[in-house]
Amino acid sequence: MENDPEVSSKVIRPVEVSIPPVGVIFAESIHEEGFRMQKRRDSFHKLLYVQNGRVNHQADNIDKKIVVERGSLLTVCSGVEHLISDLVPSTILLLCCSEAFIENDSELSAVWEALNKEGKESIPLTMADRRHFEHTWRRAMVEQLNPRVGSLVLLRSDTERMLVRLARALKEVPSRKAIRRVEEVVKNLEESFFEEWDIGRASTQAGLSRRHFSQLFKIVEGITFLEKLTELRLAYAARLLEKETHTIIGVAFSCGYNDLSHFYRLFRRRFGVPPGEWTAKKDK
Repeated sequence: MENDPEVSSKVIRPVEVSIPPVGVIFAESIHEEGFRMQKRRDSFHKLLYVQNGRVNHQADNIDKKIVVERGSLLTVCSGVEHLISDLVPSTILLLCCSEAFIENDSELSAVWEALNKEGKESIPLTMADRRHFEHTWRRAMVEQLNPRVGSLVLLRSDTERMLVRLARALKEVPSRKAIRRVEEVVKNLEESFFEEWDIGRASTQAGLSRRHFSQLFKIVEGITFLEKLTELRLAYAARLLEKETHTIIGVAFSCGYNDLSHFYRLFRRRFGVPPGEWTAKKDK
């Protein structure tokens, strides 16, 4: 499943990874439709982050298959027989570490142990942790592909900081089940933002109090529920205006706004111009 870090083309079968002397390597696997993998054992530890898609994970130290959704990760220890299969063609970001890199530092070993204990289940990350993981991964890939003075130091440091942050995040998230319920609401909101949504409907759907839901929503998305709803509606409004197939009243209604003056205020605040001037501005 591991792809050579210098190649970002799609793959239909696993590509081997060799751990360099630094002890860590960052890699990417973009799966083509029909990706296939046989059960395998690796001589190194792996952290797998599903950036896009959805996969099944089987391992000989776990009793059942695990579904790993987009924005989630799992760990695979060296020597563990495992199998990854796509439910949806997926992109996986990998961090691979040698046994020596992890086990020669007792504190880092404890961090990995904490992650691996949780990694027997899919580990959903909050939006903030997803962004941090992806940013760190991209930065490490730049150092890896274009080595300069200190690149190896940065690769080791980025790896250690990433593992520590992920291990701490697991302790700080109040309830992974509650987080999953909030994430499900986010998915529903993205598909039906034009309906009559408010914090009451959202928190009831999640089975949480308004206060608890609001706190967890901010953790998951990095913004408030109302900010997210407004962001989705106004982005859609801008696209409809660009197509010039709707009147402004029709656009407001299609996005879920029944109060036209409220829609005008929000649109101007977001884009700097009223809806009627948006298309003209985009044409310039």
